[in-house]
Amino acid sequence: NFPPIISYRPAEQEILIENEEFIFKCKSFDMNINDRLFWAIDTLSMHGATISEAGEILWSSTNFIDNIEYQILLSDSINTDIMKGTVYVNSVPKIISSPPEYIQLGDTLLYHVVATDKNKVAPFQNQKSNILYYNILSAPENLSINDTGLVSFIPNENNLGENFIHIIVSDSIANVNHDFNLIVNDVPSITSVD
Repeated sequence: NFPPIISYRPAEQEILIENEEFIFKCKSFDMNINDRLFWAIDTLSMHGATISEAGEILWSSTNFIDNIEYQILLSDSINTDIMKGTVYVNSVPKIISSPPEYIQLGDTLLYHVVATDKNKVAPFQNQKSNILYYNILSAPENLSINDTGLVSFIPNENNLGENFIHIIVSDSIANVNHDFNLIVNDVPSITSVD
């Protein structure tokens, strides 16, 4: 008896965005003539996943997050081929802070971009925490952002008026934009005519 082979399978590591479906049609190869093959899926943490007699995997990532492990089995009742895999279900980060609308010339802006992400662990690395990255794509030269999302800005006269700021927050899979306009006001001066 020649053992069956899962000849076409998902990658060992797949990424889905939260609430997407995982659909994949596996294929088999068996050198034995007229052998009956049986597909099975051991869901481990992928509860609700199914595999049809034709080898089609169907699973909804609704209510799941982070690394989800599974095994696909193909058997001819004598031998079994096993494929192990992991699906990382990613939740897109969300920005929950509101940016300031204006600042006075001479003042210092300290604004914390607050973002949340349902993911607790890094893709395919259960021992590492999920990290959010903050980057500026467009802003005045003298505006900066640190690793925790703290924006620092001391405007100068070149920044008077409206300043467009485009910040991106990423979890290394999905990005979310944080765009806002910041108006720099000058302190009014009063002159009197004698």
